[in-house]
Amino acid sequence: MPNNGYWNIIFLNSNTNEYHLLTEKKILILDYDYKYKTEEGINFSGKTDHIFYNVRSVDYNQDKLINEEDPVYLFVSDKFGNNFRQISPANYSLNNWKYIQTSNKVIMTATKDSNKNKVFDDKDEILTFEVILNKSETPKEVFNEGFKDKLKKLYDRDWKRIK
Repeated sequence: MPNNGYWNIIFLNSNTNEYHLLTEKKILILDYDYKYKTEEGINFSGKTDHIFYNVRSVDYNQDKLINEEDPVYLFVSDKFGNNFRQISPANYSLNNWKYIQTSNKVIMTATKDSNKNKVFDDKDEILTFEVILNKSETPKEVFNEGFKDKLKKLYDRDWKRIK
């Protein structure tokens, strides 16, 4: 197991002494975010009821390990560690994300293994998704094909190196 993560989290209610695991599935938690964090520390008066987790949960390249070569997914639970679920798209590796409290949405970018070589790298396509947290929906792509084609043309024109 890599040194830089957790394989589970125990949630303890200190008033009732009840406790439970976040999940019983094999996962590697790279990081978690209360969304209560401020510059001064942790602020529990925030309005969000979620904890977000960056997780590796799939042996994507089938090397019998869950490690840095496998995709990162975004998971969420309530603040008590219940209703733990994946909200980023399957078979994409999460790059970054932002919780928009006013709309209760998460906007994220993720890399698709577009060349199907079982590696997520700079040769693969990066897509933007959104998901509404209170709904049990799958992530939806934000930008349509026409807009993505226009963006690719501008990139090729202005930034792609000529070899």
